[in-house]
Amino acid sequence: MHYLLSDHKFGDDFSCDTLQPLIGLLNEDHEHWKGGSGDSAVNLPGTNDTLIFFKTEQGIFIEDLTTVTAPVIDPGMEILSVTHYVGGDPMDVPNICLMNKEQAIRIITYFIENNGSLSPEYTWDYIYNYIPYRYDEFPEKELEERKKQLGRP
Repeated sequence: MHYLLSDHKFGDDFSCDTLQPLIGLLNEDHEHWKGGSGDSAVNLPGTNDTLIFFKTEQGIFIEDLTTVTAPVIDPGMEILSVTHYVGGDPMDVPNICLMNKEQAIRIITYFIENNGSLSPEYTWDYIYNYIPYRYDEFPEKELEERKKQLGRP
């Protein structure tokens, strides 16, 4: 197991061979995540595969940065938008994609151990199918091209 962990407080990538640094970040209180950039990431060396994640008061959010998809954890829940600040800008995410620490560890571990594959335990869906995009229209064509290049659905 080898991955790079971006620390939201310091902006540095740390080379990791165990899950302990990741678990340490996920153990932090949601207030801790209001500092620095507001998000962290797991990157696989030599690939474009990246999962970003952060912790809100309601739960942990994980997104595949390449496809702008997130695992739908509770599809039966009423959909609400949860706002978290990333890089000083508000990022809205659907509450149905928020999870607990154990779920987050399983999803990220699967990603690391399976060379950037997304966990089949959940349906991964485009987050803006559930909430409106806050800024200008998202570049759909660019997203489709990125997904095609990486062989993602």
